[in-house]
Amino acid sequence: YNVGASPIREALVQLSWSKYVKLAPQKGCWVAPVCKHELNDLYESLRMTASFLLKKAIMTGDENWELDVLTSYHKLSRVNLDQGFCWREWEERHYHFL
Repeated sequence: YNVGASPIREALVQLSWSKYVKLAPQKGCWVAPVCKHELNDLYESLRMTASFLLKKAIMTGDENWELDVLTSYHKLSRVNLDQGFCWREWEERHYHFL
C-alpha cells in the first residue's frame, strides 16, 4: 500500500483504544477477541444499515442504475461454483454487485 510504519502504528494504537486490537510491547498486536453478544450487535447494526441503504438506493436509482444492478447480479450468478471455482472471479463480481 506504499505506507510507512508510523501511520500503521498510529492506526493500530487508535484501534486498541476502541478495543479492536490488542497491543503488547515488544511482542506485536493482534485482533482482540469478540464475544457472541458483540458479534450479534455488530451483525444487527450491519443488517439495519444495509437495509436502509438498499431502500434509499432503490428510491433514488434511475434506469441505468437498475440495469447495472441486474447485469452485475447476472454475472455473479453465472460464476461456476463446481469445478475450478475461482475466488478472485467471485470476489470481483460480488464487489461489482454491491
